[in-house]
Amino acid sequence: MISLKKRILLFLSGLSLISAFFFLGVYLSLDRLLFISIDKHLTEEAAEFDRFYFGGGSEDYFNQKTFCIRNPEGLILECGNLGEHLPFRPDGTNRIDSVEIEGKVYRVATVKSDRGLYIQYALDISQEVSALKLLRLSLVLGWFSFSLTSLLVSWLFYRSTIRSFERGVESALRGDTSGEVYEEIKPLAIKLKESVDRYKDMLMALSHSLKTPIADLLLKVEILSRRRREPLLEDIRERLEELSRKITTFLRLSKVETLSYSVNLRRCNLKELLDNVLLARKDRNLKVESREVFVRCDPDLLMEVFDILVDNALKHGLENKEVLVVLGECFFVVENLSEKPVDPEVLKEPLKRGAGGVGLYIAKRLCELMGLSLSLKQSREGDYYRVRAELHFC
Repeated sequence: MISLKKRILLFLSGLSLISAFFFLGVYLSLDRLLFISIDKHLTEEAAEFDRFYFGGGSEDYFNQKTFCIRNPEGLILECGNLGEHLPFRPDGTNRIDSVEIEGKVYRVATVKSDRGLYIQYALDISQEVSALKLLRLSLVLGWFSFSLTSLLVSWLFYRSTIRSFERGVESALRGDTSGEVYEEIKPLAIKLKESVDRYKDMLMALSHSLKTPIADLLLKVEILSRRRREPLLEDIRERLEELSRKITTFLRLSKVETLSYSVNLRRCNLKELLDNVLLARKDRNLKVESREVFVRCDPDLLMEVFDILVDNALKHGLENKEVLVVLGECFFVVENLSEKPVDPEVLKEPLKRGAGGVGLYIAKRLCELMGLSLSLKQSREGDYYRVRAELHFC
């Protein structure tokens, strides 16, 4: 469902685009509309001048006109006011051009008469050009005014709507159910709660339907591997473990969203939680230093954090180097040597690619739910990087 803000933005974008095309079309059409009228008048006057010139018109008439008579080679035979400045191209075609002479703009018609001479006749259109520029400026200012007015009206409407919604929410939180806005948002709130409940049920069903068969397959492959040492079985086991990790990552990310308001905090022995996490990794290259530490936390979520940090260090650490795991009185540290540095942004971006994937982001979110702090530190050691994940309890 598209939010109100997005709808208003889409409406404004469409309105601005349509108005821009409209004003641009009018802007570009002004030249054509103006010169169609001028050129029609110019053609009529040029024909009238031709008749007067070769019919023996009065000298006063010609002194008031801007014209030039040229022979077939383009040489000037006679010119009127500023006629010698009129541009000429001896290509034998009739044409109409615009030219600026002594600060004024002229529209010039070049016509080849029946006598083989070229007649150039010009009209001063400086006032029309000035009016055209003023009209264009008015169009641009009009478009800006229209756009700003539309933006202002939409913003005021959006602001008033959001404020009404906020007042309705505040009234609902205070227990006041008499407001009109509350009555409007009440059905939406009920639908939202139902959707969240269905989402939680779906995740629980997904957890049982996916993790249980994969765990069963892993167990059977492990039994077969002990009986028969075949590379294919080892490859299948690794693929199943990878699939299991991806499903677990998905469920962890979902847990971040669904357990935000149901964290079960109680006093826990962190050494016991860590031992449970490391139980399945006895054969891995780990150096563990731990002591009994009691902290108020959610045991399930904290075990998820321990599991993510240890698994991430084993996955991205050098194969023949130890991963250091330290549980102190106020901190938990996982340290490994890696070929590549860790991008610190993985703690902020849930789907950012690179070292650490989504695991570190999920770990940080789970820590925030319990009021704990997770940070990353790294330093260069020769060709490698020393990566240190620190979880602070106090």
